Amino acid sequence: DTVARVVRTMGEVLRAQAPVLAPFMAIGAHDPVLAQGGKAGYVQMVDAFRKMLLARREEIRHPEPERAVDWSCVVVYSVVARWLG
Repeated sequence: DTVARVVRTMGEVLRAQAPVLAPFMAIGAHDPVLAQGGKAGYVQMVDAFRKMLLARREEIRHPEPERAVDWSCVVVYSVVARWLG
């Protein structure tokens, strides 16, 4: 349930913010100041994702829970961002 809720929430937030985020992401690819702000927002999102899943660390069957959660965040973000893009 936690994984589904975290993934769904990330998708919903990114979908809701996509019209605003898309132009900033495009400009941020060439503007280091804007990219720095975007990176800060991304780090906050990753931290929230990690916090929610690692709160249930004992239920994660992977031998390295942090690594599994980090990789899953990268995959989920990549898939959602591509879908929205």
